[in-house]
Amino acid sequence: GGINFSATVALAKGAEVVIELKTPFISEKIVLEGVVLDSTEKIPKLIYSVRMEFKNLTQQAEEVLVKIEQYSAQQG
Repeated sequence: GGINFSATVALAKGAEVVIELKTPFISEKIVLEGVVLDSTEKIPKLIYSVRMEFKNLTQQAEEVLVKIEQYSAQQG
């Protein structure tokens, strides 16, 4: 699994990234580690679209991501 997100800086392919995610599903933050698959400039020198693949997810992180996906599917 992975995530797409926008960033204000380009990230190198293969770069290791750590995201701290807060959701309404649990009170503490979840730490997501991963590797950049691709970083594409969307607005020159301002906005970059980043694709990241998760690595070494904890069981708790996996459960929260499933809840996020389920919620998104219900809304969409």
